[in-house]
Amino acid sequence: MTIYLKAFRSSQENREGKKLFYPKVVLKSTITLEIIAKKISSESERPFDETLDTCKRLLETTCKYLCESHPVKYADFGLFTPIVFSSGKGVEKKEDVSATQVHTTCFKFRSVLLGEVSTNNTMYNIPIQLAVIKDKETEDTSTVYLQSKE
Repeated sequence: MTIYLKAFRSSQENREGKKLFYPKVVLKSTITLEIIAKKISSESERPFDETLDTCKRLLETTCKYLCESHPVKYADFGLFTPIVFSSGKGVEKKEDVSATQVHTTCFKFRSVLLGEVSTNNTMYNIPIQLAVIKDKETEDTSTVYLQSKE
């Protein structure tokens, strides 16, 4: 497994007035629910329609709980948490906070399975290769082990 990275320049200057470069993930094609269901179905010998229906019900139920302000944890996979943003719309008094300040709602994901990058072997022992792409070539490759948060 390899996560490909490329350099990108920050749009904001740092304290010294410089726009620095940071690594950014190079995204591949989007994996749909149907692709995941086909993969699970082929590995579990379950009918595709049954697997897809189960996946859809899982997503619908997850969304329902998230929209009711519940964080949702999937065993050793990770935790989804509802969050809101109200950039630049703060108020001075606690009692003046209102829902009209919110301009964006979304869900953040914190991986339990992948956790923090570590060079130690873990119970999952999942080697992930990080590769920086420079001038159409892959350079600066390193392997890390992603550690479970217990």
